[in-house]
Amino acid sequence: MQSVGGVPVLAAQVKVADVEAMREMTDWFRARVGSGVVVLGAAIQGRPQIVAAVTDDLIARGLHAAI
Repeated sequence: MQSVGGVPVLAAQVKVADVEAMREMTDWFRARVGSGVVVLGAAIQGRPQIVAAVTDDLIARGLHAAI
C-alpha cells in the first residue's frame, strides 16, 4: 500500500473468477482500513476489468470512485 497526498492507496492486479469477487475484495479493504482507496484489476475471460472503491470518510471529503 502506498500513500498519495496522505491517503492510503492500494492498487493491485488480482486473479479472480469474476467481478463479484473483486467487489468483495474492495468491501473487505474498506471494512479493515479506516480511510483509503482501493483499485483492483484483473483479466476475466480474456477481458480487462477494473473495480475501484473509496472509504466513506473520503467520499465526505469529495473523493469518489465513479468514472
